[in-house]
Amino acid sequence: MLANLINNIAFLVALVAAGQMAISRAHKKPLQGQIVLGLLFGAVALLGMANPVNLSPGVFFDGRSIVLAVAGVVGGGLPAAIAAGVAAVYRYQLGGSGAAVGIAVVLLSALLGVLARQWWQRRTHPPQAADYFALGVVVQLMQLLVFTQIPNNAGYPFIRQAWWMLLLSYPLATMLLCMMFRNYEQQLIDKETLQAAQAARTAEEHASLQRFHAYFDQSIVGLAITSLNKGWIDVNDALCTTLGYTRDELTRMTWADVTHPEDLGPDLAEFNRMLAGEINGYTMDKRFIHKEGHAVYTRLAVSHVRKPDGKLDYVVSMVEDISERYRAQQALETERAHLHTLVSTIPDLIWLKDTKGRYLSCNPAVEFFFGAAESEIVGKPDHDFVPADLADSFRRYDHAAVAADGPTRNEEWVTYAGDGRRVLLETTRVPMRTTDGRLVGVLGIGHDITDRTEHQKQLEHIAHFDILTGLPNRALLADRLQQALAQAQRHHRMLVVAYLDLDGFKSVNDQYGHEAGDHLLTALSGRMKRALRESDTLARLGGDEFVAIFLDLPNVESSVPLLTRLLAAAGEVVYDSGHALRVSASLGVTFYPQAEEIDADQLLRQADQAMYQAKQMGKNRYHFFDSENDRSVRSHHEHLKRIQQALEAREFVLYYQPKVNMRTGEVMGTEALIRWQHPERGLLPPAAFLPVIADHPLAIALGDWVLDTAMSQIEAWKAAHLALPVSVNVDAIQLAQPHFVDRLRQLMAAHPALVAGDLELEVLETSALDDIAHASSVILACGEMGVGFALDDFGTGYSSLTYLKRLPADLLKIDQSFVRDMLDDPDDLAILEGILGLSKAFQRGVIAEGVETLEHGQLLLRLGCELAQGYAIAPPMPAESIPVWLATWRPDPSWRNQAPISRDDLPILFASVEHRVWIKQVDGFVRGENGTWPSLEPERCRIGQWMKAEAHVRQVHCVAIEALKPLHLEIHALAGELIRLQQDGHQEAAVAQLPELYRLRDRLLSNLLDMLRPSNVAETAAV
Repeated sequence: MLANLINNIAFLVALVAAGQMAISRAHKKPLQGQIVLGLLFGAVALLGMANPVNLSPGVFFDGRSIVLAVAGVVGGGLPAAIAAGVAAVYRYQLGGSGAAVGIAVVLLSALLGVLARQWWQRRTHPPQAADYFALGVVVQLMQLLVFTQIPNNAGYPFIRQAWWMLLLSYPLATMLLCMMFRNYEQQLIDKETLQAAQAARTAEEHASLQRFHAYFDQSIVGLAITSLNKGWIDVNDALCTTLGYTRDELTRMTWADVTHPEDLGPDLAEFNRMLAGEINGYTMDKRFIHKEGHAVYTRLAVSHVRKPDGKLDYVVSMVEDISERYRAQQALETERAHLHTLVSTIPDLIWLKDTKGRYLSCNPAVEFFFGAAESEIVGKPDHDFVPADLADSFRRYDHAAVAADGPTRNEEWVTYAGDGRRVLLETTRVPMRTTDGRLVGVLGIGHDITDRTEHQKQLEHIAHFDILTGLPNRALLADRLQQALAQAQRHHRMLVVAYLDLDGFKSVNDQYGHEAGDHLLTALSGRMKRALRESDTLARLGGDEFVAIFLDLPNVESSVPLLTRLLAAAGEVVYDSGHALRVSASLGVTFYPQAEEIDADQLLRQADQAMYQAKQMGKNRYHFFDSENDRSVRSHHEHLKRIQQALEAREFVLYYQPKVNMRTGEVMGTEALIRWQHPERGLLPPAAFLPVIADHPLAIALGDWVLDTAMSQIEAWKAAHLALPVSVNVDAIQLAQPHFVDRLRQLMAAHPALVAGDLELEVLETSALDDIAHASSVILACGEMGVGFALDDFGTGYSSLTYLKRLPADLLKIDQSFVRDMLDDPDDLAILEGILGLSKAFQRGVIAEGVETLEHGQLLLRLGCELAQGYAIAPPMPAESIPVWLATWRPDPSWRNQAPISRDDLPILFASVEHRVWIKQVDGFVRGENGTWPSLEPERCRIGQWMKAEAHVRQVHCVAIEALKPLHLEIHALAGELIRLQQDGHQEAAVAQLPELYRLRDRLLSNLLDMLRPSNVAETAAV
């Protein structure tokens, strides 16, 4: 038995030699090597099983467990699987009662080896000898355990006889085999790593050599390798190009042969110092001699290379051709010298400052200005030479030039330190920057323009003033008139132009001569000018014609005293050579602005025309130009004709504004509103053209077009499954037509899809009152056709309750002026509340126009008015936009939740509105917009009065009022403080606190609105 065991161990030793060859193959060809390794381990396992220890017939023992475990550790899964497969098949063919146990030993041994390999690979350090020995112990314990399963207890005799051998020698053999395989594999790995490192080093050296040759040969800078004796060893193409020689020619020369004689000495000195070890290299500017004989300017950089023993080997030189740069520098120096000569001879002041305002350079003119030499000026700021205010001015102009990033010009009065002259300088400053945009400083040029300015003033005076009288001439008058027009537009004040012609001046010239006439003109010009205000203008057009411009007048009538004084001045006696000269004047007067746009030339023509009217009326008087009559005569017919053309060209369009129930969100219908799609002026509102056709038959034609178009739109919407009533405004002249009802019936017959309720007509309250009987009959007739009627702009007319009772209109439309201003005007709020009361009393529907904000809607709902239209709901829009709007329309949540308030709480609303007015009055005084302020006594304001009355009469809001009083007093105290600040001249501080005043106001109003209580059932009857 022991002999067989020893034989098995011998097979294992043979396995090592064969395994090493397989492992070598596995490193070269991994898959093929693993297969060979697996077959090798399987073959050794077969040899072991061929020399077993026979325990009993069909039961034997061998060293396969060692082989297969080592196969799992050394080769991994694939070799272990192959070896285990070979061994298992062979054991199966051998048969016997222990075949199953033998196969189990085969498979479990290989599995344990693979598992151990995987476990060790997960660790941070490789397995040691103890790990391999432990694996052998585990494998043999497994084998002993499996032997207990051999039938008929055939394995127990072997266990008792050889257990110590298994647990001692076989784990030791496992350890030795694993260590030998691991050591051999590590040797292979180390060898491959060494070979790879050597190959990488060789490749790097090769690549480095290639890079060097690439750099050396392709460099655009000349490169050379020279010997210690100055001979060229190798040169690149760039150096050959620079010097004009071929490579062969240069390598047969030394660099001293081509060095400029004047530069050879310095170069040799540095070269010898480097050879002596005093320096490692040197750089210098040097001239070489080109093959063609001219000098080549270069930048030379030289360094040496040593041998491994430290001795000098060769010298490397880099030669950069800087000839172009040298020539550019020379040209720049020449140009700089020329520029310096030029700047020095220019009489203008020229200087350059740095970013801190210190002088960098200047020309002699600046030296004379400061009374100091350039060397004394450079490095110092302006404060060292001129007064502080002038130096500060210079610095501001420098900063302005930098901020503008371009040239800036200024005019500055300065005094020369050299001779004390005071001159006007026109200075130009330019920020100086580098090519990358960095600011270097500011360049300044100062030119004396004193004489030019004086001459220019003389020329301007001659060009703009009359030589004889000294008054502005026609050219200056045109400029003054343009300025006056602009000022009138800005200040919203009136401008008056008077055209004056002297009566009888020709007789003076004929009788006394032109000198007397000139004397008369000169004297009267002075007197007329003194008769005007300082802000007015009197100009002479030529001859005896003058024009006066009166500025900043509140109205035309205020010009009468000025015109009267002007006539009186023109009529005063002038004495000349003992003769009393007297004339009168005729004045034509016009004004600006007028109803239509007008320019300066038109104003002068109007005034001239009015002046002739004054002469025809007897002279020595003034006459006003009638611009309104002139305008209306010229333009009314043209406007009517253009509107007729627009109707024929179908330039009119209808926009539609929705009408809704603000609480429920229900859309009640739309109002058709006409617009003019003007080809040049764009979309025009009704106010731009309807007043022109008022009381004109064209209004009837346009009204018929509106009715027909609205009916067509109703049918179009119905075809799109959209039932939306439309209301149409009817003009008074159209409603007054005897056949209006018949015409409406014809139009409806042309649109058979219309049913009762689809169309509503809106008529102005004032129009219905012109003929109430006719209006009532039309309303009743339309009602029979299913057409509703509404009184538009209700509240703006003068109807009595009797008229309202007689007019069978279904709906009252509250004029938008009341709705728009009800938040800030207690009177409008009172009118609106009264109209709502009338609608309830007469059982009429009511709708509010002009709901432009959420606050308008909330207040209307509190008053019990639910129907409304306005921009807070929707603006007028084209018909095609209505379906899109309907899909997205939702009433504001604050409207849905707003209930009508009790009538007993109406005083709270009125108090809130009047408080807004009070705050606005305080604001207006603080901002200087009005000269008075409201009462500051808390008890006298509307809220104070309401709180006092509420506390004594109803006592419903006692707790809330008590909480409100401190806030009310705080508002009055702050308002008083702001008014005092304004009175003391601290308006800016007062205005700064206005936001706090409005914040307190909003808190007060919010608290007041929180007191409002919903009305009872009787008060919430539908309006």
